[in-house]
Amino acid sequence: MLLADLYVDKIDLDRYFSEEECMAAGFADCREFIAALKAGRQRPEDCRSLSAAKRYALSLALRAKEILPPVQSLELPRPVPPELYGINEPDAGAPVLVTGNNEFTLTVLTGLLALTVSPFYLLLVDCRGDTADMAMIYRSFTAQRLDQRR
Repeated sequence: MLLADLYVDKIDLDRYFSEEECMAAGFADCREFIAALKAGRQRPEDCRSLSAAKRYALSLALRAKEILPPVQSLELPRPVPPELYGINEPDAGAPVLVTGNNEFTLTVLTGLLALTVSPFYLLLVDCRGDTADMAMIYRSFTAQRLDQRR
């Protein structure tokens, strides 16, 4: 079975840290800090200069290959019904995350979002079942499609 590339090796950790945070963790610069994290020489939970939320997010990003489910790569769209899902008991003021109605996108997102504690809605827009990246290329994910949800 051919698996889809979920681009976890492309996560750019550098953009999430200031030089001060990297130095407070005991490193000369962020490049050295991130290299130590990726090599396992530094653990996120040992970085007490970072907020608890940032340590948690960092631990997820570093374990993304372990957390994300394997997703079969297919050439055909895999649509699921375009629906609104409530996650973590959202109220009227909860944010709304929007994506296309692809089965694999839904699998990956719900796997990740199950690890969160924040309440929000997940809105699946009818993109004919295209994945998020293909929906942008095929222009099946548009403002007009989102507007159809009202």
